[in-house]
Amino acid sequence: MLFRKKRTELKNCLCLPEGTSECPTYVYDGRPIARFKRGDKFQMGILKPNINMVSVYSGYRWNGNTGLCIDYKGSAVGYLVGVDYRAFKELNRLFDKVCFTVRHDGIKYGHPVLTGLIPTNDVIEVAKYGIDLTEETHHIHFNISKGWLLGNVDGPVSLSLRYIPPNAGSKAKPHMMLIVDGCDCVELTARNIAYQELSPYVDSDISFCAIETRKSHVNEGVYHHFIVVP
Repeated sequence: MLFRKKRTELKNCLCLPEGTSECPTYVYDGRPIARFKRGDKFQMGILKPNINMVSVYSGYRWNGNTGLCIDYKGSAVGYLVGVDYRAFKELNRLFDKVCFTVRHDGIKYGHPVLTGLIPTNDVIEVAKYGIDLTEETHHIHFNISKGWLLGNVDGPVSLSLRYIPPNAGSKAKPHMMLIVDGCDCVELTARNIAYQELSPYVDSDISFCAIETRKSHVNEGVYHHFIVVP
């Protein structure tokens, strides 16, 4: 099931769905969230640009380059750590504001203890296209090497699938053709991992697909990353 992206008063604000990955936060100034108590869940934002904060509790100075500075309604509170910084930096580049869910875990050493409830990278990747998923929603991610008829596509596309019948008398499984924006682009064999995941959706409508051209970490080449929501 797909959900529309939640929007707050900001024109270009993305609120990520609550996730199951528990990421710690370091609270440097808990005054903006003083009204919350243990067990409460609420939304906080990623402050940009990152700033250096000095703890009102210990006087320790945090280097803003080693975490994501978080705020509540524009007031800096502390830092979120243990997340995929690359993914969040990409969201920060695309949106005016990125929000996520935190849980209040009580008071320790005189300051609030917060835990960020962060969704998986798969959910975050789809969120930037304006689609919210839950972690239970089935979605498929796979890579295709450069060389197919995809060019340097980046963004949402239409995707459909069909089987290519094997030669007469052959016992091999049929190949699968990925049809992107109405054009036959990629042919998969049954040995491809994506083949198994996509098979149930051959000749069916695909709800959403995006293709991203990414640079390879192994060499100077590129590959195509598919994000599919059946």
